[in-house]
Amino acid sequence: MKISKCILILLILLPAIALTACGNIKGEYVQLSSPFGSDVSTPDASLDASSEQTSSDTAPVTGAVVNCKDEELVRVTDYIPDAKVDIKYATSDNFTGGKVYDFDDAYLRYGTVMKLKKAADALRQQGYLILIWDGYRPQESQFTLFENAPDRAFVSDPNKGFSSHSSGGTVDITLVKSDGSPVEMPTGFDEFSAKADRDYSDVSEEAGNNSKILEKAMTDAGFSGYSKEWWHYTDTQSYGYDDIKGTKPAAKSKQKYYADCEEYINLRKTPETDSEVIAKIPADAELTPYCWYGGYVGVKYEDKTGYVSIGYIK
Repeated sequence: MKISKCILILLILLPAIALTACGNIKGEYVQLSSPFGSDVSTPDASLDASSEQTSSDTAPVTGAVVNCKDEELVRVTDYIPDAKVDIKYATSDNFTGGKVYDFDDAYLRYGTVMKLKKAADALRQQGYLILIWDGYRPQESQFTLFENAPDRAFVSDPNKGFSSHSSGGTVDITLVKSDGSPVEMPTGFDEFSAKADRDYSDVSEEAGNNSKILEKAMTDAGFSGYSKEWWHYTDTQSYGYDDIKGTKPAAKSKQKYYADCEEYINLRKTPETDSEVIAKIPADAELTPYCWYGGYVGVKYEDKTGYVSIGYIK
């Protein structure tokens, strides 16, 4: 008799338990197709453990800095905060007389920035800071520079091969004093003359010595200098162009992005369309960028880091 009562009570409670497990969802869930493509989604009822993944499997964050992969583009000042930046092609102060870039900050491959940091550390001990005139250069900008160059012997022909700047592994750099004041160097930036080369017999002794100080720090850190331009240094680790083609770095004023969608966008583990989704970011949520790679931006969202498609941020 007692067993029968227990069975009866259990049969009564089971439907209630089942309803409680469903939360407050009413009616049948229907998955709608997304109007925005694969990286912008409507809610998914079959949410699994992967979308609840914590940041433990992603790159560690220390402040705004993340340990990225060597091939990813990063903002130089995120890793060398006292580096001075004056991107000449983002202004009219260059040989074209016009603005070539739509961003005004310095970007390089993460592996290259780590080498540049080593050089900057060595120079700082001697009382100098680095000033960056150019870093990553979008491939389309190379056409503009070549077409407007007063002497094309000094500018790579993009029809034959892009400048190493477009690989994100080359930096145009000079020295300033620790207070930011200028240091005498052989010439200004983009000087199309023999004085720009690394034969310092035709410039002042001080300018030549300062160039040699810069050259030693850069070569010791893993860079190779270009013989015709004292300011031009390329990472001895070579990078290609295609993997970052179309990358659109942010301006200095762009320290945050926001999810640009109607409902949410996917935060992926790697910068690939078929990569695991580790979080769903709601519309207008704030994102802190830390790297750029192809059509993706590496961002920090709450306690997670991952990649979002550049087409769905603003």
